This record gives sequence, C-alpha cells and structure tokens, in this order.
Amino acid sequence: MHLISAAVVAGILPAFYDVPTKVITMRLFGYNAVLCAIVFVGYKVKDGVWVVVTIVFSLIVSFIMSAYKVTSLTFPFVAGTSALLILQNIFLKFYSNKIR
Repeated sequence: MHLISAAVVAGILPAFYDVPTKVITMRLFGYNAVLCAIVFVGYKVKDGVWVVVTIVFSLIVSFIMSAYKVTSLTFPFVAGTSALLILQNIFLKFYSNKIR
C-alpha cells in the first residue's frame, strides 16, 4: 500500500507545481519516492506518516535539483532518508524525556 501511494504521490505532486511532463518522466521522482517508502514501511500509522514526510522531502530535493539542472539520481532518496532518521532521533529523545 505504501509503495503504490508513494508512486502516485510522486507522479501527481510534480504536476501541481507545473513541472513539465517530460521532466517528470525523465527524472527519478517516482523511483526515489518508492525507495523512501520501502525504507520506512511498517504496520503502524506513525510509519505511514514517516513515509509521507520522507517522500515529500525527497520530492522537494528533486524539485530543487531539477530547477538548477543538476542530475539527481538517488540523492533525494539519500537526503530524505538521512534527514528523516535525524528527525526520528530528535523526536525519540524529546518524547522519551517527556515520558519519564
């Protein structure tokens, strides 16, 4: 379910920001989004939230790189995954201190 959602979001979201169809099909928007979904897939609702956050971040990085005409390859996936792991670590430390 997460993989299908990732591919759909990665295909639709660039269209809302007037990214040309040629760029959408040439770039790796969907590929990076599916990779992000694979990494953070899980059975809990919070896993779905993490998947959406990393997909959106990955797409933002892809948009920026395409605006500057830089080949993105899988860098948006790596950047999105790294940023989300850091964010998860911050949330874990914050909420573990609140619980105690």
